[in-house]
Amino acid sequence: MLNKNMKRDSSDRKKQVHQKMDRIRSEKDEIKGSLGRDSLYAKIMTRIGIPVIVSYILVGILVLMLVYSSVTSLTERELALESRLSSRELEMYLNTYFEKATQLSHSESLQKLFENVKKGDKIETVNGFADVKKTMENIRASSDDNLTAIFIADVDTSQVATDDGTIVRLDSGWDINERAWYKSLLTKNAAIISDPYIDTGTGLQCVTVVAPVYDKEGKLTGAVGIDFNLEKLSGMVGEMKLRNTGFFVLTTESGQMIYNPDPELIDTNIKEKDLDPKIKEAALNAIEGNVKYKSAEGKTIYSYVSPIGDTGWTITAGLPMAEFNQAFNKVTTLLLIAFLVAIAVLVMTI
Repeated sequence: MLNKNMKRDSSDRKKQVHQKMDRIRSEKDEIKGSLGRDSLYAKIMTRIGIPVIVSYILVGILVLMLVYSSVTSLTERELALESRLSSRELEMYLNTYFEKATQLSHSESLQKLFENVKKGDKIETVNGFADVKKTMENIRASSDDNLTAIFIADVDTSQVATDDGTIVRLDSGWDINERAWYKSLLTKNAAIISDPYIDTGTGLQCVTVVAPVYDKEGKLTGAVGIDFNLEKLSGMVGEMKLRNTGFFVLTTESGQMIYNPDPELIDTNIKEKDLDPKIKEAALNAIEGNVKYKSAEGKTIYSYVSPIGDTGWTITAGLPMAEFNQAFNKVTTLLLIAFLVAIAVLVMTI
């Protein structure tokens, strides 16, 4: 009986050992299969997945470079267009005063008046003065409220007469040779516009457009001047819009800023400001074109400088880098999302 029990126990232990061995073999087979699959996956990723991902990256970089070039070109064209349109608008406004001064300077009655004035004569007593004064009064009546004065000035006698009847002569301390606009006429031989100044009567910022008067031999005998304040001109620039953060700066030939979005910079000279030399050179020399520069605050500004006719003045359209690159940044974000989605799909597929 005892031997039978011992044999049964021995048989049971053998069965248990065989069962354990079978389980071990099964687990080893599963591990081998798993290792095989992992090895296959790694090989697929190495031979297919990684090259595809690298290709995606290279294509993405190429696309971004092309997009950046295209977007930059389009934005620069937009800046150029806005600047040129603004320049043309301001030129047309200034031309209204240039045309009035030039038309009067070409009038036969004024040319004869300057020929008839002799040293010692009072210009208001010379034949033809009344007709010229009437013409000045008519010009004043047909002009807007920004026009503050019209005057004629004789070179030989150094006398000036205004549309309101004011007469100033050499004996009262007025010398045409000391006038900055007269010196400009001698060098340019064409109508000029002065630098801004503060009118003592109104306290407003004004400029003077002066046109030369010549006799039949081409000698400079006098000049016609029109004074007008800059309220409307500054208002025109202030109303110009360029996207959300864009701006415009109006600068004279000498560098004086008539309009700047920063009120503290208005009526200051660009020469004296801590600005990038590139923008200074373009504004002071009326060089048309794109200019990328650093502002006084260290911000990168993309701009386009446009001359305003033949005045030597410029209008600059500026756009901070953040908004200049806004479209490109949006495209970059979309491409990045698309790239990540494509990588995820590739990994799941493999």
